[in-house]
Amino acid sequence: MEVAFFTVNATPMQKMLACSVRQLFVDSCPLPSVEVFQTNVSSPLLANTIIRALHTRFISLKATFDLDDCDRVLRVQSPYGEPALWEQVAAIVRGFGVQIEVLPE
Repeated sequence: MEVAFFTVNATPMQKMLACSVRQLFVDSCPLPSVEVFQTNVSSPLLANTIIRALHTRFISLKATFDLDDCDRVLRVQSPYGEPALWEQVAAIVRGFGVQIEVLPE
């Protein structure tokens, strides 16, 4: 969604300031990243337990399971998305005795 920062009648200085503010905001806000994992989770109860554990540890994380997929996919979205985070997510899931691997693209 694009947000207009100035009106058509804005002065050149107002337009320049608005563009600077917009650029600062865009550059400082990383895009959310998504990692997709293959698991062996077959129980909806276990899936919900894992999701609750992930949300407890990482408040801003969004996680969903697709148990109908042949890979029993766990999709995780984070505003940070660094490799260390994905390793922490996998470690938490393994703590439940679940096999988990990053799904190749």
